[in-house]
Amino acid sequence: MARIFGWVVCPQGPTPTDTGGRTWNNDADAAKRIVDATLASLNEKYKGRIRSRGNILVGFSEGAFIAQQIGVRDPAHFSRWLMLAANDHDWFGDAPQLIEQNHSKIRRVFLFTGENDEVAENTKKAGEMLKTAHIRVKVRIAPGMGHEVPADAMITNYRRPLRWLVVAR
Repeated sequence: MARIFGWVVCPQGPTPTDTGGRTWNNDADAAKRIVDATLASLNEKYKGRIRSRGNILVGFSEGAFIAQQIGVRDPAHFSRWLMLAANDHDWFGDAPQLIEQNHSKIRRVFLFTGENDEVAENTKKAGEMLKTAHIRVKVRIAPGMGHEVPADAMITNYRRPLRWLVVAR
């Protein structure tokens, strides 16, 4: 499904977890360096095929925290966001001012989580913060879902948000 929307780049967090996964350690600066290096490497390999502006940024949970920090600081490169399990508490420090300052560069944001996710109310609040900053935002709270999207439901749940985001070129 993702191929119809362009490249999909999934850099992983730099630190291994006890369960064999990876984490970003909530370090948005390190994550930005990794994302930038990944895009530079792709651009070197596929010259002229990598967009430098208007990309869609996707993050889930801690990845949403990281993605929101990257997106608000680099809205020209990442002007459209799909945040899964976003949290209004992720907007701290200078983030509220950056949202206000960069609101015209952030084209569209789609926030998605399950109704049984402990951050569902925070996702709604994040949506309100973005609306207050005059950013086009949609919030979807999926009935019966929790903090994860089952693999067999990903295409169904992500297709419409990605199409909506792609409209904003």
